[in-house]
Formats: sequence, C-alpha cells, structure tokens
Amino acid sequence: MTSPSDPREHLAALMDVCAENAESITDDELLKEAATTGADARAESTRIRGLLFGALVKAKKAQLADAAREHQKGDAVLTRRALRTPAAAPERRALLMQELERRPQMKDALAELQHRDVPSFSDADVESVLKQLEALGLLSGEDPKNEP
Repeated sequence: MTSPSDPREHLAALMDVCAENAESITDDELLKEAATTGADARAESTRIRGLLFGALVKAKKAQLADAAREHQKGDAVLTRRALRTPAAAPERRALLMQELERRPQMKDALAELQHRDVPSFSDADVESVLKQLEALGLLSGEDPKNEP
C-alpha cells in the first residue's frame, strides 16, 4: 500500500486497518489480550459506556436547549404583537368565548390541547390563546365560513 500524501487520507487509511483488525478478533482473544496488558476489561467497558452515555445526554440537552430557544423566539413574537383585545381580563375571556362559539370545532380542539375545559382557563391562558388566534388571523372581523 502506498502512503497517502494528505494526512487526513493517511489517518483514514490507518483507521480502516484498525477497524478491519478489530472486526477479525474474537471476544475471547480481545479479553486475553487485555488481561496480558493488565487492563481491566470490565472497568474499561464501564468507562466507555459512561463516555457514550455522557455524549448522548449532552447531545439531548443541546437539542432541548435549541428547542427551548426556538419556543422563546416564537413566544417573543407573540408577545411583541400589538394585541387588539380588551385590556381587562373579563372582557378578554368574553371575547375568547365569543370566538369559540363562532368556531365550535376550535373550542373542542383547544380544550383537547389544554386537557381541560375552556372556562377553567386562567387569565394568562386566555390572553395567550387570544394572541395565538390573532397571530393566525382568527379574531373577530373575519368570516369563519371563509376558513379552510
């Protein structure tokens, strides 16, 4: 085999040879070799499992952090929107109930998503739902018959 000029190619070739060697050795041969070098196979396997588990946890946490950032961005967009709803909580609740009466299918979907009946929503829940409905263009002044 000729020696590659690019160090990356050289490393890749070396890794291929190591992988081929690792594939051809049996478990018993590997354990005997580890014993002759004084390595503790159980301790080493525990250490490697820990490294792999740590890497998995780190990757999952990174995904979770990314998802949280995206959620915060979306939430910030809704928060910055100028809400054309009443300032007082009772009027907001009345507006939400009016909108849900206009679109009964939306009322069922909303109750299912929130896992509770709409009348039990907190004032913050009502305001959040109204913001989302407005962002979707589903607040008063629009004809529900024209919706898809």
